[in-house]
Amino acid sequence: MTESRTGDLADAAMGRRRRALRRKRGTTLIEMVLYLTLVSVVMTFSLGLLREEQVRRERTALAAELRQVTSASQAYVAANYESLLNTLLTGTPANDPMIAVRPISDVVSAGFLPQGFAGTSNPKSFVNTLNYSLVMRAVRRNDPGDTDLPIEERFPDTIDKNNTIAVPGPPEAFIPALIDRDPGNDEIDLEVLLVTTSADPCVIVPAVQGPRIASQAETMAAGYVTGPGAGKPTTCPASVTNDPAWDGTFTATGPFGAWTLPLEPYKDLKIGTQPAVQAGRLASLIALQKRPALSEGAAIAGAGDSAFRCADVTPNTPQHLACRQSELMYSGITFQAWDSDGNGSPDKRPGLENVHSISLAAPAAAASPAQIRNVLSLDCLPSPVTTPPTPPEDTTWNTNELNVNCPKTKLQGLVVSDDLILKGENIEAKFAKSAVYTFAGGIPLTVPKPVCPTGYSEKMAASVMSYEATDVRKQEVVSTPTGASWKVDLTLTVGNPPFNLTGATNTSSNPNDAKLLVQTWCS
Repeated sequence: MTESRTGDLADAAMGRRRRALRRKRGTTLIEMVLYLTLVSVVMTFSLGLLREEQVRRERTALAAELRQVTSASQAYVAANYESLLNTLLTGTPANDPMIAVRPISDVVSAGFLPQGFAGTSNPKSFVNTLNYSLVMRAVRRNDPGDTDLPIEERFPDTIDKNNTIAVPGPPEAFIPALIDRDPGNDEIDLEVLLVTTSADPCVIVPAVQGPRIASQAETMAAGYVTGPGAGKPTTCPASVTNDPAWDGTFTATGPFGAWTLPLEPYKDLKIGTQPAVQAGRLASLIALQKRPALSEGAAIAGAGDSAFRCADVTPNTPQHLACRQSELMYSGITFQAWDSDGNGSPDKRPGLENVHSISLAAPAAAASPAQIRNVLSLDCLPSPVTTPPTPPEDTTWNTNELNVNCPKTKLQGLVVSDDLILKGENIEAKFAKSAVYTFAGGIPLTVPKPVCPTGYSEKMAASVMSYEATDVRKQEVVSTPTGASWKVDLTLTVGNPPFNLTGATNTSSNPNDAKLLVQTWCS
């Protein structure tokens, strides 16, 4: 009996332990929700990273393809320049603008691109499908464009096909003087652009990616198109119609804003029913007015980075890869004297030509104490100059002199100098002059006015230094402007009879040998 009861108790205890173990091995509903939430967050984050990496790879691939097609198109136009110009003439109706679109298959057929680019090109891109086309127009070399516009917004007009540029009768041909490549007379040049196109106006490269692709193409010819052009499409998704690519003027802009080209002449050019050039697309310079057959030099092409953005970064390193995939500039800038006016002597002051903008970032917080911040350093020639500069400077250059040669110059603050020169005139003496004047008995003083720069007026102050008089009740200095001088009178009021402070008074003007200290200035 006792053994049976003991066994039952043991079985019950064993059952309780088994049930407790099952509860410990189980998972509550709250725990399951927490697990699923954590897994969802990790997956979402991972998918975002994967998508970002995919976009980066697609952007890099499209940039590489753009560089390849740009280089091939430049070589094609250089080799067929005259033929393209004649084809533009013969293919344009009379009195119409000489402007046209050529398919990229022409470049392929000529052997400058692989056959894979024939027909529809499918760039390895997140923008689905884009084609490449060449747009070209004929312009006069000496056409300055609308001179009322800022220089960066000017463009030459497209030439109309008429008897002012063509020889009448078949075969059609240009007037020889306009195509003889003689810089002494006017010429007809081709303006050629490589553009990405699509039959769907909603297929664009977003503005957040376009300039980066142009810069990653590593050719200064590559650019990105912005502006409304022929008009913003109205049937596209909001993500397309609201993209910043449609803002601003209709232009193509090169890497880092290095160049801009107005695209107004191409606004109405069509491929089928769609604009040949529109915002949110890529465009490369192939040939320009006065610059037929653009191409990059062998040294630049061999460097693999025509902007030299990464020149100071060690090649084949992770830092170099990051540099080439970014929009930053890592190379140094060197100013080198050059002969801009062709007089056989390098310029005294080197300059930058056709620069869109230069931005200087603030120094890093951890910069060494030796770094100088917010300082403009101007070097002057030593005095005396013991060794003539090489090449010799011109005779107008003086030692210890700061030359400012700008159309508009603004100076803030006070400039102090022991010999201040402005427009060839000594200004120092015009800003301050003191002198002692003595009256010659009854005759007023004549004090000349200073010659003041434009915008300044003449000022004068006088103080009595000495005179002889008794029982002086009052003294007064009165100045009266008279042309280029002041007439200055000293009037003394004295008692009469002498020492009678309450009696009548007499006046004495400009007493003999009385002295005044006079200060003149401009303000």
